[in-house]
Amino acid sequence: MPRLLFCFFLFFSFCVQAKSSDLLNPSVKSGIAVAVPHSLATETAEKIFQQGGNAFDAAVAVAAVLGVVQPYASGLGGGGWWLLHTKQGEDVVLDSREVAPAHLPANLFTFTEMQRQDGPMAALIPGEPAAFVYVNRQYGTLPLHKVLEPAIYYAEKGFKTDWRFLFWLNDRKEAILKNAYTAALFFEADKNTPKSFIRQPELANTLKALAKQGHKGYYEGTVARAMVAGVNEAGGVWTVSDLAAYAVKVRHPIHAEFENFRLTTVGPPSSGGLSLISMLEQAKAIDWRSLSTVDRIHTYSEMMRRAACERSQLGDPDFVQNPDAAALRRLRSQLPPITAEATPSNKLSCKQVVKEAEETTHFVIHDAWGNRATVTLSNNFMFGSGFVEPHTGVLLNNHLDDFTFEKDSPNAPAARKRPLSSIAPNFFDSDCLKITLGTPGGFRIPTMNFLALMAMAQGNSLKDAIAAPRFHQSLFPDVIQIENKGFAPETITALKAKHHAIEDLGRQYGDMQGIVENVCQKTLEAQSDERGVGMAEPGTIRIP
Repeated sequence: MPRLLFCFFLFFSFCVQAKSSDLLNPSVKSGIAVAVPHSLATETAEKIFQQGGNAFDAAVAVAAVLGVVQPYASGLGGGGWWLLHTKQGEDVVLDSREVAPAHLPANLFTFTEMQRQDGPMAALIPGEPAAFVYVNRQYGTLPLHKVLEPAIYYAEKGFKTDWRFLFWLNDRKEAILKNAYTAALFFEADKNTPKSFIRQPELANTLKALAKQGHKGYYEGTVARAMVAGVNEAGGVWTVSDLAAYAVKVRHPIHAEFENFRLTTVGPPSSGGLSLISMLEQAKAIDWRSLSTVDRIHTYSEMMRRAACERSQLGDPDFVQNPDAAALRRLRSQLPPITAEATPSNKLSCKQVVKEAEETTHFVIHDAWGNRATVTLSNNFMFGSGFVEPHTGVLLNNHLDDFTFEKDSPNAPAARKRPLSSIAPNFFDSDCLKITLGTPGGFRIPTMNFLALMAMAQGNSLKDAIAAPRFHQSLFPDVIQIENKGFAPETITALKAKHHAIEDLGRQYGDMQGIVENVCQKTLEAQSDERGVGMAEPGTIRIP
């Protein structure tokens, strides 16, 4: 993959490597860093900073561009979580998770897996456009129409697809070809050849309406009526009231102390933050620094297993009473000795955990004034429901499938309810280190974050922590899933001797993005996952 330089200069300032064009910009202050999963979004962030924007302006612009050039992962038809740190020292959680429409079908619990995943019936009311407007008005410095200009440009003028785009397009080909407009948007006339260049004029018009009218430009008026009509013509159950009622929820961040670090993350209706806290709390009970490779994988997998068990007890806090901290601590205290064999998952009396699709998106941004943003956005499956509403060009999510289809589950579907998520954007800060981190990956998000944060707590660099081989225990199926690189045969043999079942996924997973500021040494490092198509190998830089 090409490795070019993405540079911001203040006198003799610093540079961070990225897959982007060489940029020399004396108007941008030092202290700025971005780690995003696509080079066009990287260029977008630089343009926003050139215009005097802050990290939050850049975050909205980047999110909007990613929704255009990586529609398989996020977009105006999806939602997500924003964890923001302001220069005044405030941490803010914005829940822009999708919500179920008010009029759900009476036979919802009899839906097949395909009905929950493909087509507009699988789509919940999107939250991402509302987040754009909220972040811009509350924390941005540039007008919304300026911030959305790059996304409008790429939707209107088009962009070249890359290998990742084509991979996921073929992966969801069956669902996409069910809708004539969606098929024509992404495939050639033969309905078999993916397009190498994508234009989305209807989506550009929707972005223009959002840029001009703000919240009303999407959730009311012409766009809302057109979207509801298109969804319902194709079998959905949306109403204009569903869209008009949508609002971003401001929630309190949740925290944990680990070693000399303080974790700040998001709580329900995302389970990701609590799962991460669960694993960190369990790690406090052992001498984790001295573990051998086999004992580390064994013990961390047992922690992951129990964190997944906690997840099965959670739901939207506006609808259910989630377990209190004492109840969660009791489960965490059940970690077996390191010398013990693997605990069968069915011995923990936990319910099946819903498997979320892994191709969400994540990015992190840091500006010169101390503002930070770590944002995870999602359409759920690759290309969401596979349905693009023809009048608006909006590719809709399929987050209906994130509910648990058991009536007694705290995550059971209900009108205007938000489904559980595994998303977990994070700040992990000590006196010297300010770590801003996150990753896509569905139900593997908490475990990826856990492995990276533990590696950095042990003194590893951000680059090494992100590059390290990944493994995951998801309760059910009762296996340790491993990447296809970095695990020696003797390690696998030793884990099997402890009665762990091992599943080699045959690939790597995740697309982690991170920034580390060392305020003691005055350095700043940004790093993108080499598993993806974003920035590559940025070096550590020094802030004058």
